[in-house]
Amino acid sequence: CRILTHDAVQQGTSMTIEVIGALTVLAGLWVLWRGPVAAFWVLALSTLLGAAAAFKLPALGDASVPPALVLTGFFVLAVVMRARMRVAAIESLAPPGPGYWMLLFSAYAVASAYFMPRLFQGLTYAYSLARNDAGIGIVSLPLRPRASNATQVAYLAANLVCFMGAWALMVRGEAKAITNALLASAAALLFFAVVDVVTHYTGTAFVLSWLRNANYRML
Repeated sequence: CRILTHDAVQQGTSMTIEVIGALTVLAGLWVLWRGPVAAFWVLALSTLLGAAAAFKLPALGDASVPPALVLTGFFVLAVVMRARMRVAAIESLAPPGPGYWMLLFSAYAVASAYFMPRLFQGLTYAYSLARNDAGIGIVSLPLRPRASNATQVAYLAANLVCFMGAWALMVRGEAKAITNALLASAAALLFFAVVDVVTHYTGTAFVLSWLRNANYRML
């Protein structure tokens, strides 16, 4: 199921809001009210939805935006809305701490994602995801700027700001909450891994099919 925005209809479905996306936004609004700890819990649990898409962007090669990426934004907002945590998040990037090196790596990766495909266009090959009438598959194509460059930049930026927010939580005395959230998400991951195997061998995989709405190759 999916909901098309008015702009998407007008622009040839430039963005598609999935039902999972609507639920994700509601969860994000809830954590803004509850605070950064609740936001980190919801974010940690949302990483289980790796095959789900909150939004789809046909304008970027029908790229899928996972719920975790959306909830990262809400988590960062929950941190930024609190002055002490906002200061702690910025301080996490101070040299020579790990945040400083992560910032440098992210800046290099973002710059290379933009410039490298242009500097070396057509000189080598890269793996890409092809979608056609025959289905979805991995193909080798001449290097050139692609939608994946933009999506990987978004993931890198999300990783950086997520680190900053988690650091702010930790230095403000919420290290135990972070640990408990990660342990809970690990336990949930193991549980659903068992459910996934059971549904596969019992022919009931359709039970979880609604969670696999992203445009990914399922192997």
